[in-house]
Amino acid sequence: MARIDPSLAIALEPAGALSRYAWQFRYPGAPYEPDEEEAALGLTLARIVENEIVKRLPILP
Repeated sequence: MARIDPSLAIALEPAGALSRYAWQFRYPGAPYEPDEEEAALGLTLARIVENEIVKRLPILP
């Protein structure tokens, strides 16, 4: 995405930490369950990325 819109690079950088959630907690037997603080941080990062992407989408009629 950042190659398409370089201005996204700043917003996407901290969200790189989210990629481990895509595989580490997917199946039973995960190394641990994220606590409330870690889950809230992940959700905040995901929302930041979502908002930055949505701001760049064209407005449809």
